Amino acid sequence: MSGIGDGSGAVTKPAHASVPLAAPCPEARDVDAVALVPKGGFFEGQVALQGRTQVEGAVRGSLRGSGELVLSAEARVEGLVECDVVSCSGTIIGPVAVRIRAYFGDGAHFDGDLDAPRLEIEGDVVWNGIARVGG
Repeated sequence: MSGIGDGSGAVTKPAHASVPLAAPCPEARDVDAVALVPKGGFFEGQVALQGRTQVEGAVRGSLRGSGELVLSAEARVEGLVECDVVSCSGTIIGPVAVRIRAYFGDGAHFDGDLDAPRLEIEGDVVWNGIARVGG
């Protein structure tokens, strides 16, 4: 089930399934994947995404391109996110625009507006912003 909230901008939804934090979206699981920004790491600037990109540390700047962006529970992004799919169990501060789907898993924090054709929220998610969902 997914939910948007009560109009206050905050989204909180009780957990109904267990989702691994390192791979928040089941189809995003890749045991051999190397993170673009590892846990404890920091990157500032613009990132051009292509294919699957995993972030476990902090990024200040934009992440734009095609493919999927996977943010672990420890990840923090401050800036624009624009990609095909975003799967987030970490923190995003800034606008998100996706072409296919946005997934926010248990423990995610999102402070920004969302533009997505499809939205999935699972577990306890905190969100302050406006959603434009659908086609």
